[in-house]
Amino acid sequence: PLSSSITKLYIQKYYKIIEYIYINSSVKQYINPILDYKIKSNNLYLLFPYYTGYNLQQLKKKMLKMDNETYKIIMKHLVKKILQGLSILHKQGLYHQNINPNCIIVNTDNRKLEVKIKFYDLSINNSITKNRTKKLNNKNIKLRKKDCRDCGNLLLDLISFKYIEEYNNSNNTGLLNKALQFFNIK
Repeated sequence: PLSSSITKLYIQKYYKIIEYIYINSSVKQYINPILDYKIKSNNLYLLFPYYTGYNLQQLKKKMLKMDNETYKIIMKHLVKKILQGLSILHKQGLYHQNINPNCIIVNTDNRKLEVKIKFYDLSINNSITKNRTKKLNNKNIKLRKKDCRDCGNLLLDLISFKYIEEYNNSNNTGLLNKALQFFNIK
């Protein structure tokens, strides 16, 4: 549903900016673009290209079944691609502001394991313009810091997920378990 802060003009501007940035070949490989949008009965509908694969939340569950060596190889690749993608987007002046496991998608049908970021939350106030300057203002610095913090949390969760699940499913009563109980860490 559309909120009162999102106008048709805002949606058109946002769509044009994403379209403009998507033309850049270095960015193209990291974002899943919005192909079209419609507003009907005060609801916004976004059309994305079909993408075979999983979002990170789904992929984490699939990765639990992998042996440790395969898990580490895939994890290194995912971390590298996510960080490269975020860096390139920030260089273009594009800040996501809502990085979470559902907005990062991974194509598992090819050997490259393509990683893309979905931009579908139009309620955020993204400050990119076609006439970007190299100098970051305070607002952009805050947006970048939020993206980096969210990305760090996402990567920490992604990397540790398998080991935490394995630990929780084991009957470990050793020193580590006692320390975790002491600090109320579950």
